Amino acid sequence: MSAPRKLPASALYQSCDPQQLDFETTAELEDLDHLIAQERATEAIHLGASIEQEGYNLFVLGREGTGRRSLVQQYL
Repeated sequence: MSAPRKLPASALYQSCDPQQLDFETTAELEDLDHLIAQERATEAIHLGASIEQEGYNLFVLGREGTGRRSLVQQYL
């Protein structure tokens, strides 16, 4: 594996032209009914929740702020 390389500040920012958006504020947007790019996690929760025997639990691991709890709550 190669060593991490420093990135210039210009590579860390992506500008967005507000004129290209079809809404004025994010308050106008509908809530999503799922989390984006969490297919594997959703499948794992489905598998864990489908076990009907006593003594089985779901253990969700991930970084803080990544939507772990929200994903489980949406599914259950």
